[in-house]
Amino acid sequence: FITDAEKINKIANLMTEAFKIEVYTERTYAVTPKMFRFNANEVATYRDGFNYENMGVTGKVKFFAEKFSGRDKSFSESFKKRTVNSVGKNAHTAKSFGIMFTQENNRIEQVEIGRKYARVHLMATKLNLSMQMMSQILEEYEELVEVQKKFLEIIKPYKGVPQLIFRIGHAKPTPHSPRRKLEDFLKS
Repeated sequence: FITDAEKINKIANLMTEAFKIEVYTERTYAVTPKMFRFNANEVATYRDGFNYENMGVTGKVKFFAEKFSGRDKSFSESFKKRTVNSVGKNAHTAKSFGIMFTQENNRIEQVEIGRKYARVHLMATKLNLSMQMMSQILEEYEELVEVQKKFLEIIKPYKGVPQLIFRIGHAKPTPHSPRRKLEDFLKS
């Protein structure tokens, strides 16, 4: 875990920069609006993804966002800017970051680290802690190479391949993301 305030601030800055690169790189950003649920009807219909409340947008701001934003506006400059600002704000509220490593970067180890992350998340929940995955900085595409080099310098010394980074601490409760039913995943 990283708890040093100076390192946290540097990492939060790089996370914001990485997310900005993702948002302003067309091929990488295209996935975000597909997974965002812009109103209650979409949340109820798709039962996956994330929505305004998951991003801390509530009350009147949420009301107006749901009324006047939508998938058709998700590629607008103002929507992209608000999205980057929201992620940056979240990153800068972190009091600690957790990083999980694998020895190598292969599919089996990626699945195993995902399983370990799930167990860590369950334990954190049991301890009344909140976690938020913030791994955009670790995504594998060429536009992020320079940001990743800076990130790896900050977290030295380390062994292995960083696969997951998350913030962990006490947070105001947010509504759970809806989940699809198990039957939606099973095929006969």
